[in-house]
Amino acid sequence: MANDAAARLRALLYTERTLLLTGRLGGLAGLTAQKETLQAELATANIAALRDLRSLAEDNRRLLQAAQDGLRAAIARLAAIRSARNGLTAYTADGNSHHHGLAVSQVERRA
Repeated sequence: MANDAAARLRALLYTERTLLLTGRLGGLAGLTAQKETLQAELATANIAALRDLRSLAEDNRRLLQAAQDGLRAAIARLAAIRSARNGLTAYTADGNSHHHGLAVSQVERRA
């Protein structure tokens, strides 16, 4: 039974890896409960199988961390783009900050 659980967990870890590599992060949420269930069944698995599973899980952890870092970088970049709409803050020669707002059109329009 433990070998069957190890084989199912291995397949699940490969599925998780595929989801991470293809960017389909929404599919990861459904795997958590399945992994927890299979993990509980591994108490009698042999050491070699457990080492293999640990290696696969560690690889997936690194991929998940990279995906998380990428998402954080994208969020920060989008925030920088949004804040640029409000103008630019720069420093003067004497070290004081100065905000340069967006130019407001002074053109009078008549119909």
